Amino acid sequence: MSINFKLKMIMFSFAGIIVLMFLATLYVTQKQKNDGLLINLAGRQRMLSQKMSKELHHFMWLSQTTGKPDAAAADQVRDTMKIFSMTLDALTHSGKAPLSLDLKSTEYRQIPAAKEPALAQLNNVVSLWKQFPPIVERVLKEKNTPQELDWLNINNVVLLQEMNKAVAIMQQQAEGSVRFLLTLQIILVLVGVVFSIYAYLAIRSITSRLDQVDTFTEKFGQGNLTVVSGISGTDELGKIGSSLDTMATNLRQMIGEVSTNAGNLDSTSGQVLQIAGQVSESSGDVSGRSNSVAAAAEEMSANMTSVAAAVEETSTNVSIMAGAVHEMTNTISKITQDTENARSITENAVSQSQRASERVNELGTAASQIGKVTETITEISEQTNLLALNATIEAARAGEAGKGFAVVANEIKELAKQTAEATMDIRENIESIQSSTSVTVTEIGGIADIVNEVNEIVSGIATALEEQAATTQEISENVGQASQGIQEVTENVAQSSIVAGEVASDIAQVNTESVAINSSSTELARSAEQLNELSGALATLVKQFTV
Repeated sequence: MSINFKLKMIMFSFAGIIVLMFLATLYVTQKQKNDGLLINLAGRQRMLSQKMSKELHHFMWLSQTTGKPDAAAADQVRDTMKIFSMTLDALTHSGKAPLSLDLKSTEYRQIPAAKEPALAQLNNVVSLWKQFPPIVERVLKEKNTPQELDWLNINNVVLLQEMNKAVAIMQQQAEGSVRFLLTLQIILVLVGVVFSIYAYLAIRSITSRLDQVDTFTEKFGQGNLTVVSGISGTDELGKIGSSLDTMATNLRQMIGEVSTNAGNLDSTSGQVLQIAGQVSESSGDVSGRSNSVAAAAEEMSANMTSVAAAVEETSTNVSIMAGAVHEMTNTISKITQDTENARSITENAVSQSQRASERVNELGTAASQIGKVTETITEISEQTNLLALNATIEAARAGEAGKGFAVVANEIKELAKQTAEATMDIRENIESIQSSTSVTVTEIGGIADIVNEVNEIVSGIATALEEQAATTQEISENVGQASQGIQEVTENVAQSSIVAGEVASDIAQVNTESVAINSSSTELARSAEQLNELSGALATLVKQFTV
C-alpha cells in the first residue's frame, strides 16, 4: 500500500467521520425540533381536554343562573373543541396546527404526522374523541340527558389519560433520537480513534524510515559506501530505500574498480618513468658516441686531404722521380705511415658505426616498449573516463545526496582527460623517436658501408705502397707505370676525400638526431612524471571513499 494511498485514506476517513457526525447531528436536531413541537402540541391537547370540561361546566352554571344559554360561553367551548380537533388531525395525518388558543389571531404551523407507536395511541384518542362533539353540542343546546353528562365527566378523564400515554410515547421517541445520536457519535468517535491510531502508526513508520534515509545520506555523504539504508516495504519509501542500496552497491563497485585501475595506473606510470630515464640515459650515450664518431670522421677527412695533397705532390714530381729515388722512398714511407693511420681511423669508424647502430636499435626497441605502455595508459584513461561518466550519471539520479559524488566524478574525469592528453604527447614523442631511430639506423648503416669502402681503399693504398717500397730499385724503370698508378691513386684519394666528407656530414646528422632523441626522452620523462603525479592524485581521491 503506497504512502499516498494511506494518507488519502486517513484524510478522507476523518473527513467522512466529521461529515457523518455533522449530518447525524443536523438530522437529529431537525427531528428534535419537530418532536418538540409535536410533544408540545400533544401536551396542549391534555390541557384543551380539561379546558373544554371546565368551559362546559361554566356554560351549564351560567345557564342555570341566568335561566338561558350563554352564547359567548358556548362559542368558547366550540373554539376549544375546534382547536383540539385540528391539532389532533395534524398529529395523526400531518397538516397545519394552530399555535395559539385564539383562532382569530393564531398562526398555523405545518407539522409531520406522529410515528408509530405514538400514532397508534393517537388513533385511540381519535376514536374516543369522535364521541365527544355530538354530546357536547347537545349539552350546549340543552338537549342532553343526565347520562350523557356523566359520560362526559367520566370519558374526559379517560381522554386525558389516553393523551398522557401518547405524550409519554412521543417523549420516549424523542429520547430515542437523542440516544441514536449519542450512539452514532460514540461509534464515530471510536472509528476516529481507530483511524487516529492507524494514522499515528503510519506517520511513525514514515518518519522512522525518513530518519533512516537521513542517516544513510549523512554517512553516504561522508564517503562511506558500505552503508545500508535498512528501509523495507513496498511503498514509495521502500522503493527509495531499495534504490539507495542499489546506488550504494553500484557506486561501491565503480569506486573499487577505479581504485584498482588507479593502482595499476600508478604502477604503470612508475614503469614509464623508469623507461623514460633509461631512454634519456641511452640517448645521452648515443649523443656522446655520435660526437666521437663525428670527431673521427673529421680527422679522417683531414687525413684524406693530406693524402690527396701528398699524392698530388707525388704526381707533380714524378718527372724528376728517377733522380730522387731516395727522396721518393722516404716519401713513400711517410705515405705508408699515413695510410696505416687512415686505415686505423676507418676501422675505428666502422666499429663506432656498428656500436651506434646497435644502440639506436636498442633505442628503437625501448621506444616500441614505451609505445605499448602508452597504449595501456590510454586504455586506462578511457576506462577511467567511462567510470567517471557513469559516476556522474548515478550522482545525478541521487539528486541532492549525490552532489558530492558528482564533484569527485568530475575530478576523476578531468584527471582522466589530462592523462589522455599527456599520453598523446608521449605517443607523439615516441613516434618521433621511432621515426628518427629508423632514419638513424639507415644512415648509420650507410656510414658503415662507406667507411668499409674507405677502409678497403686505404688498405689497397697501403698494399700498393708496400709494393712500391719493395720495388724501389725498379721505380726508375717503371716511372711511366708509376705515373699512371699515381694518377689512379689521385682519383681514388679524391673520391675517398669526398666520401670522408659525406661520412662527416652523416655523422653530424646522427649527432643532431641523438640530440633530438635526448630532448624527446627528457620530454618523455617529464610526461611520465606528470602521469605519476596524476595517478597519485587519483589514488588520494579514491581513498576518501570507504568501500
